[in-house]
Amino acid sequence: MVKRLPKPHFPAYFKGYVSKVKGSAITTLQKQEKDLADLFKLINKKNIEFSYAPGKWSLKEVLVHMIDTEQIFSYRALAIARGETNAIPGYDQDLYIKNANLEHITKKQIADNFKAIRKSSLFLFDTFGTEDWVRKGKANGKIFNASAFPYLIAGHTKHHIDVIKKKYLK
Repeated sequence: MVKRLPKPHFPAYFKGYVSKVKGSAITTLQKQEKDLADLFKLINKKNIEFSYAPGKWSLKEVLVHMIDTEQIFSYRALAIARGETNAIPGYDQDLYIKNANLEHITKKQIADNFKAIRKSSLFLFDTFGTEDWVRKGKANGKIFNASAFPYLIAGHTKHHIDVIKKKYLK
């Protein structure tokens, strides 16, 4: 497993997420496995459907969004690391949530999916060599290198865990 990633290259608007990662992005991703497991212990049938304000997503929607985003960012890392020359499209997070069949998804499924997706992301990143991490590609019309994505996943997860604790699980 690569302990130290090359400097991530990413669009400036992701700086907030990247700045939330202190130290190794890979170590942060590993630590977040426990953080996410602990978070799910605080979630019940009542608060998973809670939305803290009109027009804001429910907790369930936020959790599924986090999973969707990790899968998308992991795919982007894979494509760029493998030398994809085609531009990778962006995605509409609201459309993804609208079409997520949330009424049929349980808390257990979400928790199990989180665990599996995170393990999959870590397994993927473990396969990357030094040259893979520095490859650049275009996603959502912007240039990234593969090493940006562990930071983006970890920072995005941290951002949402903080919001969940502050606004959903008071």
